[in-house]
Amino acid sequence: MMLMVPAQVRNASLRIVAIYAFFGAMWILVSDTVVGWLVSDPAILTRVALFKGWLFILLTSLLLYKLISSDNQKLARATALLQGSEERFHTIYDSLNDAIFIHDAETGRILDVNETACRLYGYGREELLSNGLQQLGTGEPPYSGAEALAWIQRCAEGTPQTFEWITTTRYSSRLWVEVSMRRATIDGENRIVVMVRDISERKRAEEQLSLQQAQLEELNRTLERRVNEAIAELRQKDELLLQQSRHAAMGRDAEQYRASVATTAQQHCNLRPEYAAAEGLSRADRRADSERCPEHHGNHQLHVEDHR
Repeated sequence: MMLMVPAQVRNASLRIVAIYAFFGAMWILVSDTVVGWLVSDPAILTRVALFKGWLFILLTSLLLYKLISSDNQKLARATALLQGSEERFHTIYDSLNDAIFIHDAETGRILDVNETACRLYGYGREELLSNGLQQLGTGEPPYSGAEALAWIQRCAEGTPQTFEWITTTRYSSRLWVEVSMRRATIDGENRIVVMVRDISERKRAEEQLSLQQAQLEELNRTLERRVNEAIAELRQKDELLLQQSRHAAMGRDAEQYRASVATTAQQHCNLRPEYAAAEGLSRADRRADSERCPEHHGNHQLHVEDHR
């Protein structure tokens, strides 16, 4: 696999080569011209050319040392910054509350994990890397290694995935977790970054809440039934009281009606003789009329009894 050379390193190399080429070209051009002006004897010219060559080597060596030393210092500072950054990254990486898994996007193989993953599953880093996807589920559908690989492949197509999952650990045979998957490019390779969060407490709280809601609904149904029964009982009592009130009212009306009829009949009997005298009736007629008055009064009594 061919490693990508950072642009900063490539530019530094080109800078050294360019400076060396420029210095060499200027040395040859200037030194030969100056020597040609000053020396005309071939023997002396040979010795001067040899000295010039050794001087060129010395000067270019010093120049290269200076350039390389300067770049090395820059590289050392960059390396120190990079190491510090990596240390901070690993500190943050290992101190996250969520377990982190780095998977190969094609095979699903686990490439790296953080310390939280080791604590959550109860295994060492090498154990997690070697056990593979089978340890990340229950071993049975829909929480087996095959389903885990299917989730990874869907994420590798470019769609982030978030779902709830049941896994097993060294300490527990059933643990609810929330899984978030994202595709990322790390060192030029496609990787799947998986974050696993323990939600067992939340699941227990949801189950407890569901139980309480069911109990509350049952209590509401019981109260509603009791209220309906109480309302029905009150309605029956109201109907009974209403009937009793009607009977009592009818009894009072009958008594009043009977008293009214008796009073009217008595008044009629008292006034009848005066009517008879005024009309010139005989004594016998008045007697017959008196005899008829009690009969009329009895008829009124009979009507009253029938009414009751």
